[in-house]
Amino acid sequence: MSRYHPAVIAGVSIAAVYGIYIIYTVASVDSGTRLRRSNAVRRSRRVHQLQGMGGAAEPPADELANTEVSVTADEDHSQGLKALLYHIAEDNAKRKGFQHRGIFCEGCGMLPIRSVRYHCLNCADYDLCSTCEATTQHPITHVFAKIKIPLPVLSQPSKPLEPWYPGKLTHFPWPPSPQDIQALSQSLQVKEHDIFAWWEQFHCLANAELVRLDGSRRTAINRRAFDFAMTSHRWHGRPPSVHLYDRMFAFYDSDSKGAILFDDFSRGMAYIRGGNRFRSLEPALRGYDIDNDGYLEPADFLRMFRAKYLLDSQITADLIEMAAEAHTKTSSDMIKSSQPLSALFHEDDVPPGATRPLHGKAESVHHDLEPLPGIRTIIVDSDDPQRASPDQQRPATTHRAASEDEVTPSETDRSRAGATGLDIDLDKLDEDDMRMLGIIDDDCVARTAESATTSDLMWHVLEEGFEKMLDPIFAGVEANDEGVVRMSFEEVTEKASEDEEMRGLITSWLQYASF
Repeated sequence: MSRYHPAVIAGVSIAAVYGIYIIYTVASVDSGTRLRRSNAVRRSRRVHQLQGMGGAAEPPADELANTEVSVTADEDHSQGLKALLYHIAEDNAKRKGFQHRGIFCEGCGMLPIRSVRYHCLNCADYDLCSTCEATTQHPITHVFAKIKIPLPVLSQPSKPLEPWYPGKLTHFPWPPSPQDIQALSQSLQVKEHDIFAWWEQFHCLANAELVRLDGSRRTAINRRAFDFAMTSHRWHGRPPSVHLYDRMFAFYDSDSKGAILFDDFSRGMAYIRGGNRFRSLEPALRGYDIDNDGYLEPADFLRMFRAKYLLDSQITADLIEMAAEAHTKTSSDMIKSSQPLSALFHEDDVPPGATRPLHGKAESVHHDLEPLPGIRTIIVDSDDPQRASPDQQRPATTHRAASEDEVTPSETDRSRAGATGLDIDLDKLDEDDMRMLGIIDDDCVARTAESATTSDLMWHVLEEGFEKMLDPIFAGVEANDEGVVRMSFEEVTEKASEDEEMRGLITSWLQYASF
């Protein structure tokens, strides 16, 4: 036993030291925890005592603040900033991975352009990188396309598009001075940055120069550029309502000089889109006064409402046509794809079919269809299909490339061909002769007349409503010697000033005059 005595003593000593270490460690942790708890409790008691004694005294905020929570909030804030920086760096690295092969920047000469590429749609070959796009000088009337995914080298756009703005590159007007901008801002009661934005917009629309009496030249917008900017490319020829366009141009060209200067442009934009929008009805009422005599009559309002109705009808027809084209394009792409034809109608509700008559079946008490007595439920090959009732017979289906109407020429086509073969001069024929020969299609004429009649009928209904809305304004006004009821601008403004609906109706035609 004496041989193991030193080993036993050493083991007991190590165990005792380890036990003492564990005891002191747990005691320190418990004491630290209890210390924070006791401090929190004492603080709450101190606050309660102070409030009980004085009622208004409060301890400093730093004593009540939770240090651990504040540290955690700071750490979360820093972690959020780090995550944002990492996200920006990662996104930048991904953008740098896109390389537009064979395309170099016209500004800095980068080859190839990395990240986003800006291609000018109005130039044959002009590209900029994301850095030079914001600093390089380029015609303001040109439009850039933002290309993120690189295009193949052989499929690069090479045909420039027509400019979307009517402004001419040969007329580069100098921007107004800060003094002029400040003067316009004060007179029109708009902000200076709005004046500068309107100048940029005016720059894209101006296409002419106006020589004043003192010999100075001013950049202006003529009627041609105005119509170009205010019409759609779908409208071939003149706009649907010339009268409305005449009044919109006269709204800006208040002094009838035949062109719109920047002062006129700013004045009109401030009235339509400024802070004091439609403050006075006089500029809007001048659009109804065609003869510029300062008086208005119901016919002047109805003429403007008719012009606005025609323009609204044209815009509605364009929207329907664009929706039909988009639907046709989608259907064509789906038909050419590998999807079945039923995929075209996945978003449409299938209308319920008409109930078919029951032949040889009746509904039982359990709402089941059962064959009638004497009706065979199995059809054999010996049955003659001719014995079936006409209702049970189905029309024979034939597969043809086209219908008879498509293959056989119509009577109109044959008549036109016959008239041409007989060397008949169509210009010398009157309407009855052309109808007898079948050259005039009565059905087509009837459809056109029906459409025009429907449009006129809709306008007559609207006209009656407009007349009822105008009755409160012209009520009690005596007719002049010519039997016409007329009112001045001041009288109309006085009667319509308290009616918001009437004010909106009077200024409604200016919604299309805004650039």
